[in-house]
Amino acid sequence: MEPKPTDLLSPNFKTSTPYHTEEWCTILESNNLLNKYRHIPISLQYGFNATIKNIACTFTLPNDESISVYHDIFQQSVQHEFSMGRYKGPFMQQQVKDILGPFQTSPLSIVPKPNKLGKYWIIQNFSSPYSNSKGFCAINADIISSDFPCT
Repeated sequence: MEPKPTDLLSPNFKTSTPYHTEEWCTILESNNLLNKYRHIPISLQYGFNATIKNIACTFTLPNDESISVYHDIFQQSVQHEFSMGRYKGPFMQQQVKDILGPFQTSPLSIVPKPNKLGKYWIIQNFSSPYSNSKGFCAINADIISSDFPCT
């Protein structure tokens, strides 16, 4: 699900991030690392490539029922993300297809944080569907986790 090249030039498609891409460029360049890590500032600004295969057909799954159970809390979280500039929209499915082409969504759920009364996690389940569903696989099915080590 990659934006069309002309859309990448639009400020509407920059990723909202606390990282300053210009400073990343400066630091990498001053340490003679910009050629090796040129993708980092670009990815911070426009999103990282996680090697997800090309999506040829739009596929959307319904959110988990917990989104309805915790509707008010979910709405508060969504409003917060909009206020921070991290969400865009809302968009109709066809509008997204017109911008991105075919796309796939992963269902959301919300769960209470253990031992933290009144605090919740919103989870985007990139492992759903758990089995091949109508010819569609989970986003995580295409990612080789050893290519992206984390500690």
